[in-house]
Amino acid sequence: MEKMFRKPFHSRKDEDTIKTLPLGLIHSDVISSMQTQTMSSYRYIIMCTNDYSRYTDVYFMKAKSEAPTKIKEYVAKVEKQHPKKRVCRIRVDGGGEYGSRENFLEYLTEEGIVRDILLTTTEWPLGEMQLLSNGSSTINAQACGNAKQTLG
Repeated sequence: MEKMFRKPFHSRKDEDTIKTLPLGLIHSDVISSMQTQTMSSYRYIIMCTNDYSRYTDVYFMKAKSEAPTKIKEYVAKVEKQHPKKRVCRIRVDGGGEYGSRENFLEYLTEEGIVRDILLTTTEWPLGEMQLLSNGSSTINAQACGNAKQTLG
């Protein structure tokens, strides 16, 4: 008797193709473990990592509800930097910072951006983002690697 195998939701070939595009896949996560807010009252961080270049942008937020706005800012910025490229897919964890905002889901649909939701944070870089924020009240530039800090 042979084993039955499930087909993946999308083929590995499609995934590999997306990863070879400069804006093909963007990973994003909201980090909320900052126990001490900054002098400007920022308590949350959102990180956006381009899977192709591994370049990470960091935005500071006062509330989690700012996450969709920061993603829109990020998409506008990177698409302006790369005029002939478009963000194809955004991968987020299942935290709900993005999914509970209907306007944000409409925005993704209008822009043709596919939203991937991970059930676990073990895949890079979401798992790495979680490790950066694990129990620390500050995030230093060395820990963030090539992160660019942008005050929003």
